[in-house]
Amino acid sequence: LAATAEAETGVDTALRPGDDFFAFANGAWLAATEIPPGKDRASARTEIADRTSRQIADLFDDANSAPAGSIAGQVADFRTACLNETAMERRGLSALAPRLAQIAAVEDRAALVRLLGAWLRADVDPLNWGIYDSSHLLGLSVEMGNHGEPEYAAFLLQGGLGLPDRESYLSSEAAAQNQRARYQEYVAALLALAGFDREPAASARAAAVLALETAIARSHAPADESAKESNADNLWTRADFARRAPGIDWQAFFAAAGLAGRS
Repeated sequence: LAATAEAETGVDTALRPGDDFFAFANGAWLAATEIPPGKDRASARTEIADRTSRQIADLFDDANSAPAGSIAGQVADFRTACLNETAMERRGLSALAPRLAQIAAVEDRAALVRLLGAWLRADVDPLNWGIYDSSHLLGLSVEMGNHGEPEYAAFLLQGGLGLPDRESYLSSEAAAQNQRARYQEYVAALLALAGFDREPAASARAAAVLALETAIARSHAPADESAKESNADNLWTRADFARRAPGIDWQAFFAAAGLAGRS
């Protein structure tokens, strides 16, 4: 009953449902709801997400009183560490130093291929959760296929983008252009904080990052193509990789990823 009453508060009773049902059902809500600062839109999903976030925060707060060493206590300790900005500032870039050293050691294509392979992670899940984009250049998922195959298959999916999707880089719409401009400013700020503000300046480095990601985006399939389950039937052998995706030493890539023994 409470949910019904809450839904009815969004109705614009000044309109007749037969004239404009959408405006009738949502008019009062649309008139009373403001788009939050920094957001492109607001909807019922926004309200649900906000409510869920508050509920999760309450769970974290309750975990603070859990016994030390318990699962809940460990969760509370982890959250406390994530919120401890003073400790983060004190550590500076020390946590990133090993990763930055790996990048600095790359001097040729062969070394880059090995590094990309070593960074391969199982951070996608196309068939269960519909996660198609990796935070790395390529993402890995190991799961059953669509047809009850007796063995699990390794799926490689596209990645390497900081913005949400391919169209964020390639669209000529004003909203996408504004998003790219803000993203480039964000990357420049991160580079400056990381100490990469010498020549070339952080702004020039950020422009190069955006140009690289735009080139990667051009090779990405559109979102609707990525979501097709039939993609799981597109099985490649090792020989297929060399033939259909030349330009990278796939044997070296898979060896660095720990997949050298797979066919």
